[in-house]
Amino acid sequence: MALKSKLFRFSMIKAKPYRTVLFFTPFLMLSTLIHSGWCHEPISFDTISEVKAPRMITKDGFEWSGSQNQAPLVVITTPADQSIIRIPEAITITAYVSDPDGSVTKVQFFSGATLLGESISTPYSYIWNTVQEGSYVLTVHAIDNEGTVTISDPVTITVYGQQNQFPVVSLTSPTDSQYVAPASIIISAEALDPDGVISRVEFYNGSTRLNQVLSSPYVFEWSNVAVGTYTITARAYDNDGLSTTSSPVVVSVELFNSRPVVSILVPENNAIFEPFETISLMASASDEDGSIVKVEFLSNGSLLGERTFSPYRFNWEHVDIGTYVITAKATDDMGGCTVSEPVTVRVFDPLAAGVVTYKRGHGTQAEAIYDLRGRSLHRTWGKPVGVSLNEHGVSGGVYIIKSDGFKRVMVHHD
Repeated sequence: MALKSKLFRFSMIKAKPYRTVLFFTPFLMLSTLIHSGWCHEPISFDTISEVKAPRMITKDGFEWSGSQNQAPLVVITTPADQSIIRIPEAITITAYVSDPDGSVTKVQFFSGATLLGESISTPYSYIWNTVQEGSYVLTVHAIDNEGTVTISDPVTITVYGQQNQFPVVSLTSPTDSQYVAPASIIISAEALDPDGVISRVEFYNGSTRLNQVLSSPYVFEWSNVAVGTYTITARAYDNDGLSTTSSPVVVSVELFNSRPVVSILVPENNAIFEPFETISLMASASDEDGSIVKVEFLSNGSLLGERTFSPYRFNWEHVDIGTYVITAKATDDMGGCTVSEPVTVRVFDPLAAGVVTYKRGHGTQAEAIYDLRGRSLHRTWGKPVGVSLNEHGVSGGVYIIKSDGFKRVMVHHD
């Protein structure tokens, strides 16, 4: 300890007659005072500016009553409390140590009551290798030049053996895709780490970070959102710094808008067409608080074509055999969209496959077979070209006809 003073007081704790009284530090005689008789009062004198810390220097009752030694300061700087560390990573323990009135002679590193190692000079650190799985309480002991010991606050760490796994995260909100400006959108996520803890969850619009939440529940309210389309994701970080990004959710924010109205006028539902026939499509569309920008015609969800002005018509050419679900999608001047009720059409070759009905004439010998569109395939007074059919003995009912590739029709009872 270094005391900066010109005046030191010494107290005589045992009265005794002395002729000459000598005052010493452990290394230096400071002064000689000639005194006769009994000493009952403190004796003062001027001396050098720096002497060592308070120390007993008695001789038959004299004691130096200087200031008391101050303890050193010590704080563990790494690892942080509640850290999770994985094998085979070595653990570096570092500490900040100082002594306000002297010097630090030694710093010791402990796990529980076990001494791991020590350091006698800055930087005060120790590398702990071959650490086994488990939980450990670390402390650091600092010892100053007077032998005073200070113990740091404890730091608890957990050591795992397996390789770190990525966290898991998913958005639970928003569930709506459309909002009215200025919008307030609640964004929430569920996140977990199979082999550690979640350190934080960040919320993003595209590549722009909106906010972060450090603990569950991971919820954020995005306020005053302007008109636009936004792609929202959540990114979860675990205690080892690994991160996972959720699947995106796309939302749109619009001004208040009444949706357009749209319906298909042509063709009728369940209409039937022959192969490669042109099918005319027509729709009506209107918007009560704006205008129609376009009407799109779709078949089984695929775009066939669009029209940007009324009448909204489209000719669908060279349509192959199949069954098709036709819809019309109207978009207004504020981006609002409406999809019509679907209309189903079928395209097939009645001589290739189909259901026909047989009708027997009343009181006559007239007999006929018709396809689903009501067209005659066979009559007793004349047969269609290329059709070979034995009409005798055919009773009324429903039949399946199939072609053998030469337009010869074979009739099978259903």
